[in-house]
Amino acid sequence: MPDTPVSDGQAQVTSQIATQTILIVDDHRINCDILKRTLSRCGLQTLVAMDGESGIQLAIERSPDLILLDVSMPGIDGFETCERLKQAPQTAEIPVIFMTGLSDTEDKVRGFNVGAVDYVTKPFEQEEVIARIKSQLKIGALTKELLDLNQSLEEKVIKRTEQLSQALDNLKQTQISLVQKEKMYALGELMGGLAHEISNPLSVIAGNVDYLSKYGNDLLGLLRLYEKHLPDNVPEIEQYNQQIEIDYLRKDFFAIVAAMERGAGSIAQLIRSLKHYLRRDDAAMQLMNIHEVLESTLMILRHRLKACPTHRTIQIMREYKKLPPVSCYPAPISQVFMSLVSNAIDSIDASEEMFRQEYGIGSDYEMPLIRIGTQWIDEKIRITIADNGAGLTAESQQRLAEPLFTNKPISNEPELSLVISRHIIEEKHHGWLEFSSEPGRGLEFVIEIPLT
Repeated sequence: MPDTPVSDGQAQVTSQIATQTILIVDDHRINCDILKRTLSRCGLQTLVAMDGESGIQLAIERSPDLILLDVSMPGIDGFETCERLKQAPQTAEIPVIFMTGLSDTEDKVRGFNVGAVDYVTKPFEQEEVIARIKSQLKIGALTKELLDLNQSLEEKVIKRTEQLSQALDNLKQTQISLVQKEKMYALGELMGGLAHEISNPLSVIAGNVDYLSKYGNDLLGLLRLYEKHLPDNVPEIEQYNQQIEIDYLRKDFFAIVAAMERGAGSIAQLIRSLKHYLRRDDAAMQLMNIHEVLESTLMILRHRLKACPTHRTIQIMREYKKLPPVSCYPAPISQVFMSLVSNAIDSIDASEEMFRQEYGIGSDYEMPLIRIGTQWIDEKIRITIADNGAGLTAESQQRLAEPLFTNKPISNEPELSLVISRHIIEEKHHGWLEFSSEPGRGLEFVIEIPLT
């Protein structure tokens, strides 16, 4: 039968085994001498200790590759010696093979529990001892080789990951404006479908609220007639009246119906605002009511204006002047307003955190406020969106004009950078957008667009 070829790795492991050191710990000199001669013939180096204490010290000083440890020794026995070897950081990883005349399964299990990797029962055959030692040395050498390969691989993975991370960051930076537009289109498709699905059952609810109110009124009227013409109390009816709290039910029924009507109206208004915000019919400019667009924006962001852990209730001050219809692209102009109001809310979040740290929770300091104003100046419309939040430093103001700068995590709601907003106002609507700010004095955006 032809010899099996030996790989470079296998040859390296065999070479490593031939130069490794075995520590023999046994209180019988004859056993030590026999093992020493046997292992030397295999090319292995040997160290000898006659008791557990000296074996531990020698293992710490010389770091052998494997330890042959007798169980029955004066002083500390093999079990305690192994346990202490495994507790010491210098010797914890050295494999231990027990040599013992004990053959009980309980003793063998105890040996494995304290950290031994194998067992040789006395009297032992030399070939068996050598085979077991070589097996453990080979396992150790292969383990070390695997650890080295893993370490090398980890270093390569870390380096490659850093390179990929940098490349990914660069890709994100260069693509963010294009991705933003795709996000808006995808969101429009999703929300448009969702609005449509909500509208159908909402129409059923809204259309039947009036009937519910009328039927309830009729039933309560019928109940009053029964009470008027059949005044005698029937115990079972009287008991049921008390059980359902009939007097409270009469008052509360119409309050519930009115609440349902208001709720359905709010949902309908929100859906109209979403449709207005996400519409995609932007091939041509349309005459728009700017105040309606602003109110739709505030309706969509209403949940962010309410009190929450990051800020108190944000007040909206409307300073609307009478405006004529304005020719604009509906969805892009809505998205600009959405971005600027969102930035105002973020600015207030930052200022609220600073105020809490400086004055403490519950202190009486300036209420958060967003001021939205409109003016008709000559043939232009001016829109102002200002907050009394944290404001921006000179450095942040300079960076705000960069195409890819944002003060929000990427995972937050999609919003437009100032450069994209400015492009929509200046390039698509032939107007201009500017901002001004001071630290602690809030941030103000001013938009001007021509009427036509």
